[in-house]
Amino acid sequence: MTSSGASIRSVCILVCTYKRPIYFRRLIENIRDLEVPAGVELMLGVADNNETSEREGYVGAAIEGIGIPTSYGHEPSAGYSNARNEAVRIGLRTDADLFVFIDDDLVLPPGW
Repeated sequence: MTSSGASIRSVCILVCTYKRPIYFRRLIENIRDLEVPAGVELMLGVADNNETSEREGYVGAAIEGIGIPTSYGHEPSAGYSNARNEAVRIGLRTDADLFVFIDDDLVLPPGW
């Protein structure tokens, strides 16, 4: 429920990643295994903050076939604020009711 009383039907998890392929893969596996409440659609947005795109590298390998609608963006300008701004742009291209930012080195429990 939102503060206005409206139900949340869709959530976009926004992840910024930078040179952490092992952690990123683990996080994506955690997201894939989340227990999502009935009636809620889960989406994923990935802001790649590496100098060169990792879409064909570790990012693409991790998100391939996870069964969650995924959007990708590349922000080559270094810095967390640049990556977060790209994540927001990615999120705004979805119809998500809620954006959730997480770091690429987190481990999420199934009920998160």
